[in-house]
Amino acid sequence: TKQWGGTTLMDEATANCLPSDMARRRLSRATVIGMDSSIDLYELMSDDLADEELIQKYETALAIFETGQNFREAVNAFGELIQKYPNDGPSMLMLVRAVNELVSPSPNFSPVWSAKSKS
Repeated sequence: TKQWGGTTLMDEATANCLPSDMARRRLSRATVIGMDSSIDLYELMSDDLADEELIQKYETALAIFETGQNFREAVNAFGELIQKYPNDGPSMLMLVRAVNELVSPSPNFSPVWSAKSKS
C-alpha cells in the first residue's frame, strides 16, 4: 500500500465480493511478491476519496497507458488527475511510470506493475 499511496489493496476476486456501493478502482495489472502470476490490483476507496470522476478518469488514463502506444497522452491524462487530486498516490505512481516510458521507452513494454516489496 505504501508504494501506491493507498490504504487498502485487494485482488479482483476480493473486489468482486464487496457490496456495489463500496467504491473501488482497478489500479493496474500487477505482480505481487509471493504470487506466481499477475493479478488485477484494486484499491478500496474511503468515503472521503470516493469520487466518481476520479475513478472514471483514472480508468481512462490507465487504459491509455496499458496500450503501450501513446505515453504522451497517458502523461497528460495522469497529469490532469494530479492537478485536480494532488494527494492521489495511484495517479502519481502511474504518472511517473508514464513519464519514464515516454523519456526512456522499454524495449519490451509491459503494463504490469511489479511490487518491489511487500509493504
